[in-house]
Formats: sequence, structure tokens, C-alpha cells
Amino acid sequence: MPRPAARTASLADRPAWLARSGSRIADVEWAWFANLHGHSDKWESKDIQQRFGYRYSDEELATWAGNVKRLAQDAAGTHVVFNNCYRDWAQVNAQRLAELAGAA
Repeated sequence: MPRPAARTASLADRPAWLARSGSRIADVEWAWFANLHGHSDKWESKDIQQRFGYRYSDEELATWAGNVKRLAQDAAGTHVVFNNCYRDWAQVNAQRLAELAGAA
């Protein structure tokens, strides 16, 4: 992926219908930043456990690992934050992504 004209870009993984409501890539400050929310079918819920209750599969994480490695090639920094904050799913998914991306 080519480096954006701005110094940083932000990526967000969220339900498809929400992605249509605005740009998936927006200029921010200094590096690639990916915020992974998950794809809960209860995205509109006020209950945080329902809204962010999504655990990424190894297949999804392998895709993201490839994306992160490609982004990191041309970036000063690449950061990934999991916002699927139900149980320990964010931590488990982050550890697995690091393993798949070769960063663990």
C-alpha cells in the first residue's frame, strides 16, 4: 500500500454498514494506526459486552497480519489496537496477531 500524502493514516475494522457511514482511512498525525473493533452483530447495543463481544478468528488475524506487514514497510510506525474489549479477547487476539506477524 502506498504511503499516504499525509504523515499518518488511520484504519478501522468495524461492521460493514458502519464503514459506509464514513471514510475507512483518515489522516491523523504520524504513522499507520489500525483500530480493530470486530464485527459483532449487536454493534448498536448500548451494552459494551454485546457491542464489542467479538473474537477474531485465526483466518481474520492472518489477513490482518499480512496487512500490518505491508503497511509497516513504508511507515515510520505501525500500531494496532484491539477494541473488542470483552473478556480477554482483545489481549488474546493481540498476542495471536503478533505471533502471526512475526512480532512475538
